[in-house]
Amino acid sequence: MPSRTLPMVLWAALLLVSFPALAQFNKYQNGWFVLRVSPQHLLLSGLHLDVEKQLKQAGTQSLLFSPRVYWGTTRFVDNFTVRQEQPEDKSRVKGFGAELQHRLYSTDLIDLYDHNFYFGYGVNFHRFGIRFRKEGWGEELGEDGLYYYRLGPDRPFKEVVNRLGAVLYLGLQERFLSDRLLVDLHLAMGYTHSSGSSSYPSLRYNRNMLDYGYTGFYLYPGVKLGVVL
Repeated sequence: MPSRTLPMVLWAALLLVSFPALAQFNKYQNGWFVLRVSPQHLLLSGLHLDVEKQLKQAGTQSLLFSPRVYWGTTRFVDNFTVRQEQPEDKSRVKGFGAELQHRLYSTDLIDLYDHNFYFGYGVNFHRFGIRFRKEGWGEELGEDGLYYYRLGPDRPFKEVVNRLGAVLYLGLQERFLSDRLLVDLHLAMGYTHSSGSSSYPSLRYNRNMLDYGYTGFYLYPGVKLGVVL
């Protein structure tokens, strides 16, 4: 019996001695990854997901990769442009994109990204395909078996947009409701350049900074909701 008791006592002592170090190790392990979503981009029929990784334990820098998908109506964007969707447009967007960002925080990232100001910069790319219906010219098969261009009231058209941009962020992260939920408030400043093609006589989706094919400088506030893993 004593021969069994001694090893158990030694193991218990070892655990007691190592527990503070183990707790400190776990503290440094927490908060290495953060996932965020951008709720305001849902209004643009877009889903923006951030995946952020701390570059160094207890460090102040991180890398962020943001894949993006667009699928749905353009109605919200149309209402904030001079284009203004007409009932027969039935315009819908499908697209994808991504952003790569480097962040520098004001303090270390051990404490679950709590109350931390940051500066970030990044580059992004998007590609959109927008389908709509308008009055216009299109091919029609004639009675003689030949195709003719004729004006019609409800023709299908498609516009394709490629957009490349650079952006700066000034932001603040705070805990939200629990230790592992975050709210990210930021100001985004950047420049975007778009090129496009359309089966319609002119490009339609390049009216202002909310539009999918906008070219120029922009400045807007934003919010993201996140969870620490």
